Amino acid sequence: MTCTRGDLRALIPLLGIILAAAASACASDVRRPPTGSASTGPTPAPTRIGPQPGTLRKDLPCPVTRPADRPAPPPPEAIRWNSGNDGLYGGGGLWVALPTSDSRATRWPDGKHHLKMGWWRAFDGRLKLGATSLRTGETVTEELSSGYGTRGFQASTVGFPHPGCWLVTGSLGATEVNFVVDVKFES
Repeated sequence: MTCTRGDLRALIPLLGIILAAAASACASDVRRPPTGSASTGPTPAPTRIGPQPGTLRKDLPCPVTRPADRPAPPPPEAIRWNSGNDGLYGGGGLWVALPTSDSRATRWPDGKHHLKMGWWRAFDGRLKLGATSLRTGETVTEELSSGYGTRGFQASTVGFPHPGCWLVTGSLGATEVNFVVDVKFES
């Protein structure tokens, strides 16, 4: 088949339509990553990290959780978020910067003493927090601000009514991270 210059000119509008459609498809791929991609994150399998409620003995000294207790190292992006400090604990896409042994809960106007904790979330979801006293069985729950988005860094506090040994639970979707902290109040 022989193509003339006129035949080629007739194909130019059609070529423009094809290129525009291809560019639009590529742009929509950029805006909406496919399900399960690194940007949207796969839905993680149920994961429970750390000591489980009811498994810790009340008659022993407070078994404070340390970063070395974690089952796996945190991902590099979580370590970068925590300024290169590897003092993170968690897994399954949810990590917490553990309070240090010299952290003190400060008194707030609500009458409770609050201890600050930073979390890092690898996938979308709303973080929920709670704590249970290992000595009395008393529980507290916390509502978190949604101002940090649904992924990445999440600041939080837990308000404790009294000092002592507490099991803190952070949950994000099917992932649950539990750790023990010995809560001390500021003087």
